[in-house]
Amino acid sequence: MSDDVTRTESGPEIVTCPHCGELTPKGIFCANCGRALARQPVSDDWQKRPATTTPADPPMPIADEEFADDAEAAIDPQDSNAVDDTEPDLDPATDEPPADSADDGYDPDYDGDLEVVDGEVLDSIVPYQEEEEGRSFPALERTRRIGGSLAKAVSIGGAEGDPIHDALERRGRRPLADYRRLAGIVALAVLVALLLNNAGIAILLSVFLVPVLTLLYLTDLDLFEREPWPAIVGALGAGAVIGLLFGTIGAWLTGAFWIEGASFYAGAAGYGARFAESAGSPPIGWILLGGVVIPAIVVIACAIAPVFMRRWPVLRNEIMDGVTLGAATGSGYAAATAVVHYWPAIVHGQNPGGDVSDWTATIVGLIVLRPLIYGAFAAVLCASIWQYAIDQRASSLTRGVVAGVGGIIVFSIVDLLIQPAGAAAELVWQLVVVLALWFVTRSAIRGALRQDALSMTRSGRRVTCPACQRITPDGSFCAHCGAPLHADNGAPA
Repeated sequence: MSDDVTRTESGPEIVTCPHCGELTPKGIFCANCGRALARQPVSDDWQKRPATTTPADPPMPIADEEFADDAEAAIDPQDSNAVDDTEPDLDPATDEPPADSADDGYDPDYDGDLEVVDGEVLDSIVPYQEEEEGRSFPALERTRRIGGSLAKAVSIGGAEGDPIHDALERRGRRPLADYRRLAGIVALAVLVALLLNNAGIAILLSVFLVPVLTLLYLTDLDLFEREPWPAIVGALGAGAVIGLLFGTIGAWLTGAFWIEGASFYAGAAGYGARFAESAGSPPIGWILLGGVVIPAIVVIACAIAPVFMRRWPVLRNEIMDGVTLGAATGSGYAAATAVVHYWPAIVHGQNPGGDVSDWTATIVGLIVLRPLIYGAFAAVLCASIWQYAIDQRASSLTRGVVAGVGGIIVFSIVDLLIQPAGAAAELVWQLVVVLALWFVTRSAIRGALRQDALSMTRSGRRVTCPACQRITPDGSFCAHCGAPLHADNGAPA
């Protein structure tokens, strides 16, 4: 059967089996327990029949044996008064079933969620019964639909009923109180340092808060095997080393090409503030060097460290491994460049000056937004590398390179051009980038979770079922006929 194995770029849709509760490729039968997923056929966009002629689809087996017994007992051959009511009465005028019996609620195009009630697979979405209620609430229904659409569009895990959302809930996620507790402890320590007139310690404590919270969140999104924290801390440290190196180089080159006499190292992480206003627009040479060459090298370097860690099997068996390690390296880089930016204040207690607006915009940008931006770009790039290692398709890697390397170049060029307008304008630009990156990163993470779910089913590949000869995702059971795919699997439970 190895000759029939093929790989897919994105694979079939993942659903939750209503019987065993596990994620499974969408089909008529569950690939884990072999029981029926639905009564209606599913879309055939990812299922490709063999070129040879195959017999018609076999009848779908009954999910529970008790239904077979009920079907046999429906008509007693010894009872002359028994009536077979399994077929509707025919209309004597047209010799066809009555019109009201033709519509039994079966919709072959319906693609809703499914649930099991008393052993029967039913649609979980009950239509709104306006006649029974006697009144309708169109505004309320419209609000619910809009709210559900927004939740699905914004949330990485999706809304309730989404297979990824349900799987994450079963996996066990960290309570929100843990995030608040960690943020509160760091905020208190920063406040104490500021009250002691030690801005250096306050900066060092605050720059790694967002990276740590982000990595905690990503580990909670991992459906299966969470990455070991020594590996995550190692990736974070590698990013910090890259940030210290390129932050220092960037600060020196900025002073040589553009801004001179600044009381802080503006080129390490942007936010030239009033010094950029005085210097005017950056020269074209620095735009090419500081907006194209250095950012591209940085994001590639942030991906090299996670790729190097792929030598350990535990860090290469899921795409979420690449997402988490890439985010750790990218956010570590941003945190280290913030340290370089404020190095004169940390070491010498030097006051960089500026008004409250500049200070606020600079602190928010360096401590909150830049770790999110660089962490997202590196995570998207590493996710594409991990995906390419699975499917060996150049398109998977190309998308990541365009989004990661191309995105950071666009961000850096606009950031350089906007710095003379002031720190507040630069902050607004970074807010826009964070908003756009949220949806890009959300798509990458959901794709990673979907691919990981396929991999956990078995290998994420497609094979030919030995029973019905249809191509099906590799699992324990065929998604079309429910037959075991491998000799070591028993009959469906």
